[in-house]
Amino acid sequence: MTRVPSGEQFEIVLGEQRATIVEVGGGLREYTVAGEPVLQPYEAGEMCDGAHGAVLLPWPNRLAEGRYEFDGEHHQLALTEPANGNAIHGLLRWRSWWAAEREPHRVVMATRLHPEPGYPFALDATVTYELGEDGLQVTIGAVNVGYVHSPATKEAEAKRVKETGKEIEKQNNRRAVDITVRELDIVHSDFAYTDQTSNPNYKLFINDTDLTLKNLSNHQNHGAADLTLRGKFMGSGDTNVAGDFLASQQGPAFDLKVALQNTDLTSLNDLLRAYGSFDVAAGQLSVFSQVAVKDGNMDGYIKPMFANLKVYDYQKDKDTGLLHQAKELAIGGASHLFKNRNTEKVAADIDLKGKLTSPDVDTWQAIGQVLRNAFIEAIIPGFDRAAASNTDAETVKQAQAH
Repeated sequence: MTRVPSGEQFEIVLGEQRATIVEVGGGLREYTVAGEPVLQPYEAGEMCDGAHGAVLLPWPNRLAEGRYEFDGEHHQLALTEPANGNAIHGLLRWRSWWAAEREPHRVVMATRLHPEPGYPFALDATVTYELGEDGLQVTIGAVNVGYVHSPATKEAEAKRVKETGKEIEKQNNRRAVDITVRELDIVHSDFAYTDQTSNPNYKLFINDTDLTLKNLSNHQNHGAADLTLRGKFMGSGDTNVAGDFLASQQGPAFDLKVALQNTDLTSLNDLLRAYGSFDVAAGQLSVFSQVAVKDGNMDGYIKPMFANLKVYDYQKDKDTGLLHQAKELAIGGASHLFKNRNTEKVAADIDLKGKLTSPDVDTWQAIGQVLRNAFIEAIIPGFDRAAASNTDAETVKQAQAH
C-alpha cells in the first residue's frame, strides 16, 4: 500500500458536491461543485503548503519568538517559521487525525494533543465537515482561545492592530480578492482576555460558547454577515450576542445587540479594582445593549443592572486602609439611589454616541473599541462617580465604628 504525504483520504459526497479531508492535519484538501474547484486544492501526493485548508489550533497566525505568558508563567515554543523567528499556526497541522464519525456526506475528524514542552496543556479537538444544500459546513469543537495583553508586547500589538486594520480595509471590495465563508460554527469553546498592563491584572472570559458566523465576505454586494453567540460570561452570566456587519468601503459598519444576565460580580473584582479602585462582596451584573457603527460614528445605548449589591464586607476588608473602606461604604450607599424598590436592582441608561477612537480599524477591532467604551469607560467610571459624590462624614464614621 502506497502512503501519501497527506495520509488517509476521507471523501464525502452529496449530489454534485465532493470534498476530501485528510489524515495529516485533519484539513480540507479539496472541495468541488460540479467538477469545479471552490477552494485552491493540492494533490494527494503533495505535502500541504501555505496552510491550505488547515486547522490552525491551538492558535492561528504567529507568536513572535515562540514566546508567550499564561497565568503568570512564561513558555517557549519551537520556532516553526525559523526564518522570521516565529511559532506559526498552532501544533496540529502535521499530526494524525482520525474519523471519529463518518457518513457519505459527513465526517467528524478528531485528534488529541497531550502536554508537551512549550505547551503544557491537554486539548481534545474535533472538526466536523458536512455537505448540505447550502454547501460545505465546517464546525470546530473544543476551541480554547486566550489573548494576553502585556507591557512587553504593548507597542508591537498596537502596531499590528494598525497594520491589520489597513490591510483588511485595502482588501475589502477588491475585485481580485474574493473571500466568502457561508457558515462557520464553533461549539463548546472558551475565549479569554488577560490584561497584564493594569494594576491589578485582570482576566475576562466566556466559556461553554457556541458561535455561528454566516455569509462572511470581503465584498459589500454579498450582503451583511450574521453573527450569533451564546455562552457564560465569567462562568456565570448567561450571554447572548446577535449582530450583522458589512464589508463597507467607508470603514466598519455593524449593528450589535448584547444581553448578559446575572454575572457574579465578585468574579469581576480585579477589573473593578483596576478601573474603579473598589471591589464587591456580593451581587449580580446584567447588561443590555444595542450599538450601531457606520461611517466612523457610533450610536446606541448600554443599560447595566446591579442586583443584590453588597460592596462593603468588614470581614473581607478589615485589613484594608480606612479611606478604601470609606469609599466602598460610599459606593454601597450610592447604590440605593438607583434601586427599583420592587426588584432591588440598580439600573441606569448610558448613551454610547460619538466617533470611533480609531476609525481606520477593521470591524472586529471596532467591536473591541465599543466593548471597551461600554465596560471600562462608561459603566465603571459612571458608577464610581455616583459613589464618590456621596462620600461624607457619616460614611467615615461607619468605617471607624468597626
